Parts: sequence; structure tokens; C-alpha cells
Amino acid sequence: MNLLRDILKNTFFLSLGTLVSRILMVFFVALLARTLGPVGVGTYSFVLALIAVFMILPNFGFDTLLVREVSKSKDGKSEFVLNIINIKLLLALVASFLLISFIILKRYDTEMLQIMLLLLLSGIFHTILSSFYSIFRAHEKMELEAILTIINRLLRVLFGIVAIKIGLGLSSIVSALVLGDALSVLCALYITNRKFIRIKLLLPTRMIKNICLAAVPFGVLTVIDVVFLNTDYLMIANLQSESAVGWYAAASKLLGMIYLIPSMFMLVIFPVLSRLSVLSSDLLRQTYSKSFYYLLMISIPIAVGGFLVSDQIILGIYGQQFRNSILIFQVMVWLVIFNFVGWINGTTLNASGREKMFAATWSCFALANIVLDYIFIKRFGYIGACYVTLILNGIDFFLYSIICHRQLSVKIEWPIIWKSLVASITMGGIIFILKGTSISVFILILIGAFTYIGMIFVLRTLPREDVIAIRKLAVKHSV
Repeated sequence: MNLLRDILKNTFFLSLGTLVSRILMVFFVALLARTLGPVGVGTYSFVLALIAVFMILPNFGFDTLLVREVSKSKDGKSEFVLNIINIKLLLALVASFLLISFIILKRYDTEMLQIMLLLLLSGIFHTILSSFYSIFRAHEKMELEAILTIINRLLRVLFGIVAIKIGLGLSSIVSALVLGDALSVLCALYITNRKFIRIKLLLPTRMIKNICLAAVPFGVLTVIDVVFLNTDYLMIANLQSESAVGWYAAASKLLGMIYLIPSMFMLVIFPVLSRLSVLSSDLLRQTYSKSFYYLLMISIPIAVGGFLVSDQIILGIYGQQFRNSILIFQVMVWLVIFNFVGWINGTTLNASGREKMFAATWSCFALANIVLDYIFIKRFGYIGACYVTLILNGIDFFLYSIICHRQLSVKIEWPIIWKSLVASITMGGIIFILKGTSISVFILILIGAFTYIGMIFVLRTLPREDVIAIRKLAVKHSV
């Protein structure tokens, strides 16, 4: 089995599908931003963040546990999978009750109440979808997830655009998005029943205790992820304004588009790493090392280029109302380096049974994030949240990189690092020179990409065996 080829192939097809869906969503978010302005985007983002906090309960690490256990041995796992799905459904009902109680206590106005309830329903649908996606990942059928992701985004965008074009308010627009989610769940249910396992409702069996205990470390990581992703929105909303949330959300949405690359790669490689942790420590070490340095090579030029063309990107997509998002994006784009490589660190620790240590240290980061967000946002405004996120992610990157390299006995590849930096600086210089001309930002990005790739080959950054594998893969899929 050519492991590198299989990983690249699965990553390519899953990334391609998700790329299409993300492009559709960026188009929709841009239309939403131009229609509703920073306040509307801020309200929508605040409610999404609030819903995410309550939906921690049904998403408490069960999907990651499902992927890890089923990928190790796909036979005889039907009862295990059904128990996880039904546990999640029960916990979703509990989370809904808690959120509705919170809404009643806060006494929100009618429109806000409608938006919250609709997005709660959307959150439940996405919880169900994530279970189906986990089944596909465990069986390494990522093309099915890619297809369903495109269907979901396409339905949401189409229904959402119709709602915007006929002049409906935010609550009606959200209703259109929820309808798209409901239809997506039906599609996923049909595919899962036909190809993998027949889904049915049942009371959790005796396995519930073991499943819940095994999910705890992954659940802690889920809580931490939600804290890191949503604390900023909630703090900014409470300490500043909905407009500030809108500016911050606009920049963050674009970064989410960029994070498509490592997130899709990790979905593909997690079951592979889980299997290698049992079968071969040598292959596990090689896979981690190559993943680490390839993600580093990809992330550095993205951060440099994104910083240089940030103003053109933000104003081109969102318009002048979101000029304040430019500085946010310029600070946050450097997170790309830390987060790209950070994903392989965390995934490797989870796949190799070190999830408890990973969860414990990340808990400290989550607590620090809450405290520092409050201090920095109160002192510096929404830009303070950017600095806190950058600092904590930088510490996290260096800490886990050291742990993984030592655990797997991986040496630091200094030539790859400095050659990537030289190629990125060269690319940045070309973009900086051409930026003052009439060349469009799209052409600038293409010129930058080709410059970087050219420098990578000129400097002979890639190992010879990897160049040969990539060429074989390209020839195979071009025939």
C-alpha cells in the first residue's frame, strides 16, 4: 500500500468537495454582510456562538471516539455506532431544554428569540450530520462526506439567496438555512442506511458507561475547541457592540476558508494514524514527519501572502462597511502557521492514545483564553482578542511540536524550514512590488503561488521520493 498516495488522494477529493462548499458559503456570507451590515452579521455570529456552547453536550467527543474505534476494526461495530448516535440524540434534547430555559430567563425580543430557536434546530441537524460523517471517515469513504457537504452548502446557499433577494429579514433567512440542513440530514440518512448500517432509535445499552468514559478526553477537547472558537464573539458582544462582533466575524470567516486545507487533511489522516499506532511505529513516525513539514510549507506562504493583500480581500468581498476587519485579518492570518501544523500535532496525540495529556494541557489554554480575553478586550477592544488568540496558539504550537517530535523520535528538518522561509520571502517581495499596480488581487495570488512553487523546486525543498510519488499521482489522475 502506498500510504502517501492514499493520503494525498483522499485529501484531494475531500478538499475539492469542501472547497466548492466553502466558496459557496463565502459568496453567501458576503451577500449577507452587504445586505445586513456589521450589526446583522454580528447578531448572527453571536447567536451561533451561543448555540455552540450549549451544543457541547451532544458533541462531547463522541464523533472522534467513533472514528478512532471503528477505523481500528470495522467488523462488529454496529451496536457501538448506534449507541453513540442515540446517546447524542438524547443529549441534544437535554441541551435544547437548557438553552430554552436560558432564553426564557434572558427575555430576548421576538426576533432574537426566533433566530435562536431556528439556529438551535440547525445545530441539532448538524450534530446528526456529524455522526454520519464520522461513519464515512471511519470507513475511509471521504468522497461521500464531500458529496453531502456540497449538497448541504448548496441547499443552504440557494435557499438563503432566495430569502435575501425577496427582502426577508434575518429570521426568515435563517429559516431557509435550516430547511437546507433538514434535507441534507435526509440524504445522509439514506446513504448511511444503504451502505453502512441501518440507523434506528433505541435506548442506550450497557455500553453507555464505557462509551461515555472513553469519550471524556475527546469531550474535553471539544469543550476547549468551542471555547477557543466562540469566547471571542461572546466577550466582544458583551464588552463592545454587535458591529464589533460583525467586523471580527467577517475576518474569521475568511480564515475558516483557509483552514479548509489542514482540516480536510486531518479528517483523512486521523483513521490512518489510529491504525498505524497499532500496526507500525515506524510508519507512524514517517507519516507524522511528512505531514508536519508539508503543512508548514503550505502555511508560511499563505500567511505572508494573506497579510500583504488583506485590504484588497476584505474590501473586495465585504465592502467599505467592513474596513475595520482589515487589521483583524492582518493579525489573525499569522495563526495559519500555528494552526496548520497544530492540527497534525493534536491529531497524532489523539490517535496514539495521548488524548488525556492533550486534553489536560488544552484545558489550561482554554482557561487562559477566557481570562486573557476579558482583560485584553476590555483594554484594547476587539483587536485584543486577536492578540490573545495569536499568543496562545503560538505557545500551543511550540509545546505540542516538541512533545510529538520527542515522542516519535522525529528530528527537526531545518533545511525544509529555511528553504520554505526563503521561498515565502521571495514570493512576498514579488507581491509587494506588484501590489501598487493595476493587477487584480486574484492574479496577484496566482503569481504569488507560482512564484512560491517555483522557488520550492529551485531550492530542492522536497525529498526526491516524495516528488516521484506526487508525479505518479498527477499522471494517474490525468489519464
